[in-house]
Amino acid sequence: EDLLSMGYETQVRLLDFAYVAAPPEAAAALQCDKGAEVQRAVRTRSKDGIPFSHLTTYVPADIGRSFAPEDMLGKPLLALMEDAGVRVASASQTITATLADHNVAAVLDLDVGSALLKVSRTVFDAEGRPVEFITALYRPDSYCYQMSLSRVSGAGANSWSPKTTGYKLA
Repeated sequence: EDLLSMGYETQVRLLDFAYVAAPPEAAAALQCDKGAEVQRAVRTRSKDGIPFSHLTTYVPADIGRSFAPEDMLGKPLLALMEDAGVRVASASQTITATLADHNVAAVLDLDVGSALLKVSRTVFDAEGRPVEFITALYRPDSYCYQMSLSRVSGAGANSWSPKTTGYKLA
């Protein structure tokens, strides 16, 4: 729900929208053949006119064809997929750091080589089918990812159990 909220609270700019052959990383995440047709969209999100994220999404073509490029300007991708009948149920994500390349630096108004927060996420429907693969690059001066941790005991050892509490835009 936080992702939907962010989608409605920010402005989107669609940089690219096409049906392409799935590159290896997207094919692996979407569990499809390399070269299978997928929808690729590249967008930026801004708040108060300041860009804070660069998003590249891949969606299986059969789902992607249920909405048009202009639909992505008014609704978050998750909402568009749900409108198309996709029942989103879970996701797997990795958060790491990376550096801005020339293209990303230009659209996020950063210097080449600036630090970025990188989130890679695969979204699954209720049947376990991967329905979206996204790579999101965030300006760390404008965006942070928040979570709380609970200490839990199990199998003779303690561990930390995370619970996402949202995001924060500067």
